[in-house]
Amino acid sequence: MPGALLALLATAGGCREGCPPGYLEVAGECQLAVGQPCREAADCLSEICMPIDGEHGFCTVRCSGGDDCPVDYNCFKSIGGLCMPENNGEECQDDGDCGSCRFCLDGHCADDPSCSPCAGDDDCGACRLCQDGKCQPVAGCQTCVSGLDCPPCHDCRQGQCVLQANCQRCSSNDDCPGCQRCSLGACEEIPGCSEQPCFNDADCPSKTRCLANSQLGFNTCLPVELPFGADCSLGGDATCASGVCIGSEDGGRTCSRPCLQDDDCPWPLGCYYGEDCRLACREPYSPPPGPACLRNLDCQPGQACVPWADTLAGTWQTRCRPREPCGLDDGRECQQALQCQSSTCVPAGYCGSACAGDLDCPAGLACDSITMPLEPGGAEADWPGCVPAGQVPFGVGEYCRADGSGCGGDGCLRLGDAGAWLCTVACQPGGLPCPDAFTCQPDQRLGGTHACLPALAAGQCSRDADCDAGQVCRFSGQLEQLACAEPVAGGAAAGQPCSGDEQCDHGLCSSFGWCSAPCQQDADCPEGFVCQPQYLSPGQGGQAVFFQLCRPGPGSLERCWREADCGDGETCRPLLWPGAGAPDGRCDVVGSGPGPGAACSGPAGCGQGVCSSEGICAVPCVTTADCPAGSECRPGGYRPPAGPEMQVLLCLPLDRQLGQPCPGGDADCAAGLFCFQPPGGQDAYCSKDCQQDGDCQQDVQLFCRDDGGGRLVCQLP
Repeated sequence: MPGALLALLATAGGCREGCPPGYLEVAGECQLAVGQPCREAADCLSEICMPIDGEHGFCTVRCSGGDDCPVDYNCFKSIGGLCMPENNGEECQDDGDCGSCRFCLDGHCADDPSCSPCAGDDDCGACRLCQDGKCQPVAGCQTCVSGLDCPPCHDCRQGQCVLQANCQRCSSNDDCPGCQRCSLGACEEIPGCSEQPCFNDADCPSKTRCLANSQLGFNTCLPVELPFGADCSLGGDATCASGVCIGSEDGGRTCSRPCLQDDDCPWPLGCYYGEDCRLACREPYSPPPGPACLRNLDCQPGQACVPWADTLAGTWQTRCRPREPCGLDDGRECQQALQCQSSTCVPAGYCGSACAGDLDCPAGLACDSITMPLEPGGAEADWPGCVPAGQVPFGVGEYCRADGSGCGGDGCLRLGDAGAWLCTVACQPGGLPCPDAFTCQPDQRLGGTHACLPALAAGQCSRDADCDAGQVCRFSGQLEQLACAEPVAGGAAAGQPCSGDEQCDHGLCSSFGWCSAPCQQDADCPEGFVCQPQYLSPGQGGQAVFFQLCRPGPGSLERCWREADCGDGETCRPLLWPGAGAPDGRCDVVGSGPGPGAACSGPAGCGQGVCSSEGICAVPCVTTADCPAGSECRPGGYRPPAGPEMQVLLCLPLDRQLGQPCPGGDADCAAGLFCFQPPGGQDAYCSKDCQQDGDCQQDVQLFCRDDGGGRLVCQLP
């Protein structure tokens, strides 16, 4: 038997007089004082705890003989006269010889009265677990009969005290949040608080305010000064200590806090804009890359074409992704990506997205390559983005400025006797190929032996002088070559106004609205016209090539994004260069046709801008502020002379559809629609009369509802 068994506390906490053996009198009652499990003397009535294995023991009493001990116990004088369990005669050297729930006493095995044998936890009572074949007490667990036996914030379940979730201990009401009070050491809900109507804050307990309850629809007392992460769905911002209540992915609302960068937020949250247009700590949001794109107009409304790092390939890809609705527009200054609608803040410090031409960029920016690291501190790669226009020279095949400047290649060359100048580069036969529609031809003006020059279309003729009397050099049918032929019957001569090819004797009405003709030099053209290479596709969908044609004297040919960028007598025209994926804007002369908003039927029908696919003359724009009254800036199609139909931002008549806003009233809405002002102060939108929901549900979800006056109209939910 271990020596620890002899270390006993000898002071009895009660007396035996009048009580059976093993019992002690306490407050006039006889209570059993032998056999109860204990860890220390204070656990026992007799204040004598007999240790068994250093971790637990059992209570006992002093004795002078066997009559002083209860049944199945004997008085062991060898250990100072204590009542101990009778042994069964099995000899032992130590406790390990006796098995579970037994110990070695005076060389013989005895039962441990404080121990209960078990095969599993179910064999043990409350607050005990089965370990090594015997029930062991669970540290810190407290047995109970009812909740009154348990400390604050605990319930009595299956005989043991269990901690309540989200319970807060307290010593006074001040320790509890709003709409709770301190009761029996724990905060509990105040009945009716957050549910009963209130008039003002004076009607509410401390730490609450009289606020609009979003669930009930009237004012109730709601807790305020809620901490980060608390539920604020009932009262919104006013209930949060930070003043910021945000929506969560599960549809709930929680208190957050303002931020400027990710480091202001606890991990794994980041600093993001939300639908409320506020920067706050929110769950990370990184949508998967969408479809490939070249420019914003390749993506769905509400999306932007932005760079996406393909770290495996070591390149930037351009993909569609949702815009951040509260971010800054492209071209606005930024310090980090989260500030931008495009989620892209370029190294130069402004928001940007991908482009294929200058008209994809904000005013003052041009399409070029941007170099950025694929990941912080990692390898760099290029992607096509918008940069300050002053840093981007004109490319090969583009018109030089009127003074011959602006080229980024080796220079600006005058093409033969023609009055036009084009940007180009030197080349060597068999070396790197020239750009599309250019060939390497002998020319020493750039310092070498050859230069990339336009590959002019081959044909039977290049001007009228090459043809017999009574014939002209013209396009014939769908041919992509010039040929001598009879002039178009009744057609006007070069230099006369037109709106279609059939109105010109050479079968070609230029995009400026004047009849044109093939030429080799300015002398082949009418007065005021020059001979200039034109990049175009004759017929419908033919391959684009260069033709030297008569055209009005060029304008300044400066970059433009809207009409206001050009001087008097000029208009901003989209021009598609060889190899380009989208047009640039250049200031050129005003044509003979009507102005913006007029009806048109072909590429040559407009004096300003282009003839859109909607049959309306339209000028390029960046925002609606660039457009005439009654029109808005939105994507529109047009067919450039050198390619298939393309989308650009154009000033087009307001033609809002069902559910779209109509700040200008009925005139903003398409034919058959009217501007509906819903009750409650919501923004007006285009609507129409209806009989059933099916009359309304087209591109957007609208429903046929009474407008409050007995009229059924299509309304947003």
